[in-house]
Amino acid sequence: MPPSLALSPVLVGEDDANDMFLFTRLLKAAGAVNALHIALDGREAIRLLTPIVEKNRLVAKPAVAFVDVRMPHLSGLEVLAWIRQQRELDDLAVAMMSASPERAEIDRAATLGAQCFLTKFPRTLAISRLLESAARFNGRDGHSHFDLPDNLLRQVPRRNG
Repeated sequence: MPPSLALSPVLVGEDDANDMFLFTRLLKAAGAVNALHIALDGREAIRLLTPIVEKNRLVAKPAVAFVDVRMPHLSGLEVLAWIRQQRELDDLAVAMMSASPERAEIDRAATLGAQCFLTKFPRTLAISRLLESAARFNGRDGHSHFDLPDNLLRQVPRRNG
């Protein structure tokens, strides 16, 4: 993992304690040593990102955000929509996750600008490659999808411009 990515935290939006436990183990197995910012619902995810939007230099921008599609208070798709409305978060790579993804959710995530959509729980190699892609993501390339075998967004036609 690139050193700059290792210094940035990883945001994980997940409301299920068992899924959170399994996902954090998966991150560790993939070699992630990042601090984790944990959000148990959509409102908490936005609360954790708001200081960055407000340009609080004491809060580090996450290297990547892993967001469960179905969370209480605000869904993961609502969090993604909020993220993409914030200029300061243009370069934040977002990976959506679901235990049972539906085509409408995948299509909506693509439209809103997610880089990845994963079925819980992906292979360790997929997480490693996603972290590497997130380190290179700059947001100026039209919020492109990451070219990963487990990325369900690869099945969605790319938007122009």
